[in-house]
Order: sequence, then C-alpha cells, then structure tokens
Amino acid sequence: MLIYNGKINIENLSKAKITRDELLEAIREHGALSIEEVELGVLEMDGNISIITKQSKDEYVKKKIPLRIKQRE
Repeated sequence: MLIYNGKINIENLSKAKITRDELLEAIREHGALSIEEVELGVLEMDGNISIITKQSKDEYVKKKIPLRIKQRE
C-alpha cells in the first residue's frame, strides 16, 4: 500500500523504489489532482499502481447498494 486515506506511506514507497514524482504521475493518470483525493494507492504484482479515489469509491458504493437491496426483495 503506497497511499491510504490521502497519506503517502513513505516506508513502502522507499521499499518499492518509487519516487514521489512517479507516484504523483500515477495519481494524475487516474484523474486525481492531489494525494488528498486518493483513498487507496497500491503497487500491484505486475508493477502497475492502482488508484482508488474518494470520489470513485463513493460512486461505486452508490451503484452497488441499490443492487443489493433489489436482490433481497
């Protein structure tokens, strides 16, 4: 985990040999403008960085909750 709740995990970033600039580039590629917008940033096994923004998380929850409610009815 490289970012959690808008905060960089410096120790993990260093272990992964990723610079802050490389991390910032990855979050911009995912549509976030700042680290504070990121809910979770993870270094994947294939070397890619996955970014989940707070906005995308909220949109996912909004889409999934009604589906679960309908399935129960």
